[in-house]
Amino acid sequence: MLKDFYRAEAEDVFVNLQADRLMDSWAFGNPAIDSIYLYRPRDGFVFGDGSLKTEPFRDAAFLRSYLDGERPIGQWSDKRSFQPYAMSKPAEVMTIVRAYPGFSSAKTGYVVVNVSLSKLGQELASMYDPGQTFIAMSDRSGQPAIGPRLDGGELVLAQYVSPYTGWTVSSGPTGKGLKLTLDLYSVWLVLALGAVLLGIAWVVHVTRRNYRPISQLVSLIRSSSLVPQDGPGADRNELGFIRLSLEQLMEEMKRSKQQDTENRLLRKRHRFLEALTGGAPIS
Repeated sequence: MLKDFYRAEAEDVFVNLQADRLMDSWAFGNPAIDSIYLYRPRDGFVFGDGSLKTEPFRDAAFLRSYLDGERPIGQWSDKRSFQPYAMSKPAEVMTIVRAYPGFSSAKTGYVVVNVSLSKLGQELASMYDPGQTFIAMSDRSGQPAIGPRLDGGELVLAQYVSPYTGWTVSSGPTGKGLKLTLDLYSVWLVLALGAVLLGIAWVVHVTRRNYRPISQLVSLIRSSSLVPQDGPGADRNELGFIRLSLEQLMEEMKRSKQQDTENRLLRKRHRFLEALTGGAPIS
C-alpha cells in the first residue's frame, strides 16, 4: 500500500483510501498513537487524519529537520506539541519519522507517527501503585515528559536510560513511611559503619598496648651481651628473636650446669687428697 501511495498522484482517491485504512489499522493496534501522516516529497503531498494537504503545512518545520539531516531518521524526538489543525487542541507527543523504502538509499516518502504522552502515561500508571511509587520520564534534553516533575526532593531509587528512545526513567517511593524506613536504614548503616571503625581502632590500640612489653623485652635482650646479635635467625620478628634468645640461654644454662657438676667432682677429689696428705684440716 505504501508503495502504491508514494508512486500515485494526489488525486488518486482509491490509493488514498487504502493508505487511510492502513493508518487506521496502525492506530487501532497501538492505542497510544495520537496521529499519523504520510509525506511524499515528489509533489509535497501530505496525507493524514483524513485530510489532503500540500506544502507548506503546520508540521513542515519539524519534518524538515529530519529531511535536512539535523535529526537522524528513525530516532524518537523529544517531547513536543503537535497541532494538526488550526482549530484543534495541541497535544504533547513524541514522534518517530521513518523513510520509505527502508532498505534503499533512494527514499520516495516518509511516515510520521505521533505517540500521545498522556496515553502513554495512562498505560504506565496501570503498571504500579501511584500511592506508593512514582515513575517519571524525561526526554534527552531533560524536559519532564511523563509522570511527576522531579524537583530534587524525591528519593530516586532506580534510574535507567532507554537505549531505544534515549529517554530517562526514574522511580522511587512516594509513601512517607517507606521514606522514613529508608532514612532509618541509612542511619543504621552509618552507625554500623561507625561501630566497625571504632572496633578496628580499639583492636589496634589494644594490640599496641599489649605489644609494648614485648618490645621492651626485645630491646632489653638486644642490649644484653648474653645473646649474640648476628646468630642464625637474629633477623626474624620479635617473637622469633625471643624464642632464639631463650633457646640460646637454655643451652648456656645446660652447659653451665654440666660444667658445674664436673667442677664439683674435681673439688671433692682435691679436698680428699688434701685430707690424706694433711694439707687441710678435716672438719
